[in-house]
Amino acid sequence: MLLNVSILGFILAGIILLFSSYRKSKNAYLAAYLLGSNLFSLIYYVIFESQSVNLAALFAINFTPFYLLNQPFLHLYVLSQQKEFTFKPMYFLFFVPFALILLNVSPYVFIPFSQKVEFAKKFLNNAELLYQAKLLFLPYYYQSLFRPAFNLIFLVFTCLTYYKLRHSFDYPKSKFNERNFVFAILLISASLNGLSFLFIFNKLLIQSFDMTLFSGVSFATINSMVSYLYVGQNLLLLFFPQILFQEQFHSASSERQKKDLTPKTDSSISQERFLEIEEIIQAYILEKPYLSQGFTLTSISQQTGLPAHQLSTYFNEYVHSPFNDWKNKLRIEYIVSEINDGKLEFLTIEGLATSSGFASRSNFNRAFFTIMNQTPTEYIKGLKK
Repeated sequence: MLLNVSILGFILAGIILLFSSYRKSKNAYLAAYLLGSNLFSLIYYVIFESQSVNLAALFAINFTPFYLLNQPFLHLYVLSQQKEFTFKPMYFLFFVPFALILLNVSPYVFIPFSQKVEFAKKFLNNAELLYQAKLLFLPYYYQSLFRPAFNLIFLVFTCLTYYKLRHSFDYPKSKFNERNFVFAILLISASLNGLSFLFIFNKLLIQSFDMTLFSGVSFATINSMVSYLYVGQNLLLLFFPQILFQEQFHSASSERQKKDLTPKTDSSISQERFLEIEEIIQAYILEKPYLSQGFTLTSISQQTGLPAHQLSTYFNEYVHSPFNDWKNKLRIEYIVSEINDGKLEFLTIEGLATSSGFASRSNFNRAFFTIMNQTPTEYIKGLKK
């Protein structure tokens, strides 16, 4: 089962890359995560289910460091949900553990393949012999425990980042919201790493202290749970065609947005209709949707049912303010209110910009100065006097 699941995962990752502008696409990070995750499921299959000596010699230890790429790529996928995400040099630090473990397994990597085959014959009969592999500085047993521990800690960091930046994520409107996909992937990743960590930690307790966390749970049960989680992770993508075929969906969406945002003059809108639109808009903004970077005329139209051309006329002729100026005014009023209440005193200027829905610090500073006639820094300093 795991072999078929792994092959399916590789195929889906390939489809994502094939139908995405992968050099600039957030889906490149998702494809990298899926490739690493399914590579590990393939290694899991080779060690615990396959009887192929050559495959075991090739995959068992040589490729295990690549599992440490999973969470960094998943974290970057979550970060890239922001509308104006750019890769920063500091993100290379995420890959330091991978480099260290790759160095750790180097003694095994460079031994002759014939020796690997002899070793594979032994551990296929008794998987415990894997722990006797000669590595550079960290025994294989503790390396196996380090991998899920590192991934779990990194996953907590990713979840905290997801919660902190949730208002700045930009998800295209679709029948199956991509936000649900991101949440489900985080949940499955937590389950896989949690099971792996508990399984290895339980073996450590048994060997060192003759204790056990779950004596009634068999290895076959754990193996089945891992298999079904990998199945779920891969099949989940089939419900989100906008991820698998991003470029095509993006092109179609762009065409629709161009049509929706084409300026139209509708002088036939009556005063009563303007008042109806005003009432709908005021009720709509109570939930503060303008704090999302994806807040546009199109999103208002889709979520309220108001025609885009009527909204354009409403802002130009009734509100007497371009949409972007109106949106920025709402955001600045919100952030000023939060600052005055002392709720955001520990945030940086960049944090304030993100919290109020701006894609960058410079846009936030510009809008703040336009509306408040002073910079955010000057305004905050004035409050402290």
